[in-house]
Amino acid sequence: MEKNDAKTMQGMGDVYNFVEENLGLNKAQWDLYRNSIAYRESQGNKFETEYARYAPYYKRQGGSNDAYDGRYQLGADAKESGATNFGIKNPGHTSKAREAFLNDHLLQEQLFAGFTVSNYRFMTGNSKYLRQKGKEKFMNTNLLGQMGYLAFGHNSGATNLSKYLAGEITDFKDGNRKSAKIYIDNWTSHTRANTDVFPKTKVKPKPLSKDAGIYKQNLFSYGEI
Repeated sequence: MEKNDAKTMQGMGDVYNFVEENLGLNKAQWDLYRNSIAYRESQGNKFETEYARYAPYYKRQGGSNDAYDGRYQLGADAKESGATNFGIKNPGHTSKAREAFLNDHLLQEQLFAGFTVSNYRFMTGNSKYLRQKGKEKFMNTNLLGQMGYLAFGHNSGATNLSKYLAGEITDFKDGNRKSAKIYIDNWTSHTRANTDVFPKTKVKPKPLSKDAGIYKQNLFSYGEI
């Protein structure tokens, strides 16, 4: 086992505890979510569940103006809010800080969890930027559906997510013209392939767009988390 591998696996216990306390997700559910986000963000539509196979993607940089880092393509603002919510120091976004971030797999997992919780807290809070109709729709959705919306928010930001749920916008496209709605499609397809992860939640069957990544493929070939 590589040093970073051991460090990441050891520290992931705290990440799982943080996620369960703040989002109500167990380990398998969080693994499915983070692997679904990574599938779209850095892995070229490859769904990986084993550390040895997805470890290289922690070193990815890209996005609009190459301003995003790591397996989950976090930018400066996402890192800051992720660190604040997880309760650790913001690593910053200078060239040196970004290089260190790419080599710290556990830090990426901590900030990704913190950023997701930040978006959840926004959607359930009282920010002046939050659309109340969007909040109501989010709050009246089951946990599986909420995570799909948070996947949209990972790409668009929480304010745009609330606008989307309020019906003010029909989609959001980032600087690379990537549609945030595709993140919901990805989440839906991955939960269909792993129905045991949310056993008490019914997934309404609906057609997936051809951009969903695993459209018309054998979803169950991806196995379990």
